[in-house]
This record gives sequence, structure tokens and C-alpha cells, in this order.
Amino acid sequence: MGLEKPNKQKIKNHIYPSDSRLLLPKGFVSESKKTFTKNLKTVAVIGSGWSGFEAALAFCEAGYIVTIFEQGEDLVPTAANSSKYTGRTHIEGFHYPRSATTRMHCRSDYDLFIEKHAAVLVPNRNSYYGLVKRDGEGNKPKINLKQFHQMRKTSTKKITLIKLKKSNLLTDDFQEVFSVEEPGVKNGQALREYFRDTLMSKNIKAFKNMEVLDIYKEGDKFKMRLHNKLMKNSEPFDSVEFDHIVNATGFRSNIPKDFSNNPLGITLIYQPVVGLRFEDTKSERGEFSMLALDGANPCLMYNGVDPNTGKAMYTMTDAASTILMTCKSSEDAWRLLQMLPPNFVECEVLPIALSHMRTFIKRFSDRFKFIGYNEGVIAKPVSRSEIRTSFCFTFDGIAHIFPGKMSNAGPVAKELVKLISGKNENVKQIGAYSFLEGGRLAEAFEEIKDLPDGKEHNTCFTSPYDELNRLVSTTYLTYSKNPGIFWHNSNDSYDTRNSRHNKEKSGSEDLSNRITNFSFNRS
Repeated sequence: MGLEKPNKQKIKNHIYPSDSRLLLPKGFVSESKKTFTKNLKTVAVIGSGWSGFEAALAFCEAGYIVTIFEQGEDLVPTAANSSKYTGRTHIEGFHYPRSATTRMHCRSDYDLFIEKHAAVLVPNRNSYYGLVKRDGEGNKPKINLKQFHQMRKTSTKKITLIKLKKSNLLTDDFQEVFSVEEPGVKNGQALREYFRDTLMSKNIKAFKNMEVLDIYKEGDKFKMRLHNKLMKNSEPFDSVEFDHIVNATGFRSNIPKDFSNNPLGITLIYQPVVGLRFEDTKSERGEFSMLALDGANPCLMYNGVDPNTGKAMYTMTDAASTILMTCKSSEDAWRLLQMLPPNFVECEVLPIALSHMRTFIKRFSDRFKFIGYNEGVIAKPVSRSEIRTSFCFTFDGIAHIFPGKMSNAGPVAKELVKLISGKNENVKQIGAYSFLEGGRLAEAFEEIKDLPDGKEHNTCFTSPYDELNRLVSTTYLTYSKNPGIFWHNSNDSYDTRNSRHNKEKSGSEDLSNRITNFSFNRS
């Protein structure tokens, strides 16, 4: 028996459970006959970030009928927060000098991305990449000056070598710095409107506030168990049938069961992160970005001009402080963010990040004003090279996109169309997993399977705050001195070799009682 239809005036996303059918919004009724015909294949895309957006476009261009399901309150929910990886186009992957695969994919994808999404680009004439003398933890960088030179010399872009002694911006704590023009990408409402307008022009339906609880198969079709988040007391309901399902949630939900034992060799971790937001009080000096290589270093990313204040906006991250912990699951990582003590970021994270940034940018605190922070969770494959490229595969027929850089999203989506269509003969099968021979995942295998041994610093193992380790009661990742890694419970003793910022505190002392009152905005 179907559920009672709610009052249409109260439900903004126009999705109603009724007789296990998905009803289209009023504005799309005239298109419904064309949308769900037997002659066209249908695809449901879960998630409306860059991966979901590009997947929807790629399948639409290939002749599929596409519907997006977003559990957030609007499209591109992370755009509203301008979270950790705000708007960086990653020209040639300079930020990942030890990952040949990440650099190769960023280099091949960059120009296509810039041309395709020119409408949302933010000009940035000076993106500085510098090799440090010591990172934020006092360690030498993982690449040497010769390798840094090689990266610069093999670039296909116009690069300017910076004379540090004459620089009014950068300190001499760098060994060497070069600059390249690298536009950023608009975020927030501007990006959301771009996504919405593009999807509407392609007649791609997108539904918000729609949580996917389960995916199951009936015959040769897929269905999803859905929950309308605007209907708090409502029962879950079933979607219509789809020929294919694409999980584009940043690999944070609906992942394959028992993925920790996957035969692909992917060791997966999740990290709760914060992005520190700053306003440039002297914007007339010109926009720039700064990325310190290679290790536990800070980055400063230009986010464009705030239309309300006219001030340039920036996001700072710091591998030694803004990655709060390493967790086994997305749920654990989100839980940690929800459990953060009042003003933990302002009192514990911010001072460390500022001290590191001042090492590389002159008079940073005189120019930049802290105005708040954003938070999020990122999925990472553990690897020695710290690979951060995107790839795709299917598991039991359901397609999954592993997140990387935003410029990777388009090519990976096109690869996924080939994989799902069954028209490509070069499909590799390992257990219930399928991927393209010679595709992005195949190209990344060597790096993904090369795990760090625990003797070296690696951001995949970052858990810098003993206070947070003691605060939570969940499961986290650690590592042993022997090759390989293992999981342990938070009640066990912690290896704190990556916890340089911990302070000796009384075990009975409540962290929240030690923090002075701040009033910065967390949203």
C-alpha cells in the first residue's frame, strides 16, 4: 500500500512516495513521457558535486536519461561551505610531486576543464609553488631540489622563477619558488547556479533532500530505497527502476560492502578536515595562491572576491594541523566533527596553522583576517606517494567514482560511460569489481598498492591531537613498524609519532573547560 502524499506546499523538492513510484516535479510533467520511455536507458546519479555533475553530463551526452539524487539542501552542498579544497584547478598536479599518476592525470585534464568550465573560473595570475627547507613538523621535504627543478622544467606551462631576496611576499624559508598562472573556480551560490543552469539545459532532473538508504536489484534493473529528509516522520520509499546507478558521493556513502577487504588493493581512510577562511585586508596588492612542498606544509588558496565586501577571500589548509584525524569510516569522521569541543579550531588548530604560514609568507597576520572555517570529510587511498587522482569501477553492477581533483571528474565520467555501456572489450574483472584495462584505476594501481611502512611521515596517518584521540570512542587507523597497516580501537594505546602538537594535560581535565571563549563563525 502506498504512503499518503504530503502537502505539496510543504515539500520543496517535489518528490513524493506513492505506490513505490517517483513523481516528477510539475515543471517536468510534459517531459515525463520522453524521460521514462522503454527505448532509452536510465541512470540515477547519487551526489551532485563535481563527480556527479560530470557523470550526469557524460551519460546525457551518450543518450541516457539521467536523474540526480542529492541528500543536501541544494545542489553542490560543499560549495555552500567552500570546504577544504575550494576552487583549485591543480594545474599539472604540481602539489603532488611524488605521485606520477596524479600529475599525469592533472596535466592531461587541465586544459579541457578550463575550456569546458570557463564560465566559473576565477583569474589568478600568481600561483606560487615552493620547495621548503623544512616542513611544519621540522622535517626535510620528501623531494630534493633536483626533483623540483625537473618538475618545473618538464612543465608545458609558462613558469616564472621567483627571486626570493627581492620578494615582498615570500620568505627565504623556501629553497626555491616558481609562479604560474592558475585560475581558481567559483564556489557557493555562483557554482550552484552554474550547475543548475547547465543541468536544466540538458533536461537532467535533480532532486535535493533525498537520502539514498539502499540500492538493490530487481531482475536486470536497479532500485533505490529513499528517504525524503524534509519529511522527518515519513517512511522510506522505493524509487522507480533504473538501468544503472552511479555513486558519486565522494565515496562517503553507499560504498561496496566489506570494502576493507576489496581485491583491488585499495586501503581506504577518511579524514575530518577544516579549511580556515581569511579576508585579505589589503586586496589591492593582488591575488595569489601559495603551496609549500613537500610534506606537512600550509597552503593558501585564493577564492575570489566577496561581492558584499569587495575583499579578496582565501582558504588556508595545513597538513600538520587542519587534518584533524584519520578514521576508518566516513561515519566516524563526521562524528568527530560533530563532537569537536567549543572553539577547538580557533584555539588549537588556528595557532598552529598561523605559525606555519608565517614561516613562508611575510607579515601574514598583518594582512589577513581570520573570519571562520569550514569543515568536511575526505576519502583517501593510503599510498606512499599520497596519490590523489580520481578513478572509477563497478561492484556488482553499481558504478562508483572515487574522488580526486575536480579537473579529473570529466574524463573519469566519460570512462565510466564506456565501462557501463558494455561496448568496450577491454574490461578487467577482479571478483565482483570491474574496471577498464588501461583506464584511470589501472594506471593508479602501482601507486595504490605501494603502502608506506610507518617509518615515514605520511598525511594518510595524520592524527595530530591527543585531545581528540581521548575525546572520541570510535575506531581509527594507525600503523605498525612492520610493512602494512592495521586497525585498532580508540581504547587501545595510540602511537603519537605524528602528534607533534599534543600537550601534556591532566587526564581528568576537560578540554572544553580549558578553551577561552571565541565567537568565530563555523558555517
